[in-house]
Amino acid sequence: MRIIGYNWDSLNRHGVTAELIDEVFAGSMVSYFSIEDADDTCEMLVGFTLNERLLEVGIRYRSADSIYVFHAQSVSPQYRRMFEEDWKLG
Repeated sequence: MRIIGYNWDSLNRHGVTAELIDEVFAGSMVSYFSIEDADDTCEMLVGFTLNERLLEVGIRYRSADSIYVFHAQSVSPQYRRMFEEDWKLG
């Protein structure tokens, strides 16, 4: 999947870099969740960076193989619970 852009305001506000997002995408423990109140082109991805920082990354599909990152931050309690349940960590 190719990232075609970022919402730099969101990334900068939450101290997330493009490299950290790449680490999440490359990780082996990654979960995708639908986003309430969003259309079907958006999902929230949750996964670990190499330094074990758990991030939530909001993505919007632009085509079958390209996405736009509209949000990124340390995982919120809601998505942490969902991730832990998905991986049976909680």
